[in-house]
Amino acid sequence: MVKLVEVMMAPQKEFKIEEYDVGSDLHEYMRNDESFYRQHYYPCVCNLPKIEPRRAMFNIKNMIECGLQMYADKFEIERPIEEMLEKDQIRELAEMIYATEMSNCKAGVYDERNG
Repeated sequence: MVKLVEVMMAPQKEFKIEEYDVGSDLHEYMRNDESFYRQHYYPCVCNLPKIEPRRAMFNIKNMIECGLQMYADKFEIERPIEEMLEKDQIRELAEMIYATEMSNCKAGVYDERNG
């Protein structure tokens, strides 16, 4: 049987950024941070059907890099942002956002907000 004192006195495990999926966490941040969503995410994804796919991917990648910097600043992450997500991970996240949000655009999700 473990005593509460033993649990409280046990050394705390140091949290490491590698212990979670930065891409998923970043995507949640970008969608749920009111300021980022209004200034960056919504304008980017709302215009996806109006521009060619290559330009859309370029815009999404720029949004992700901006989001990554704001995410690191907000949560005081001292690790350089270049080490948080590799280029391949940014590309994969951009492709996922593109597919998801194009589907939302086609379904009219953003039409209601524009009107």
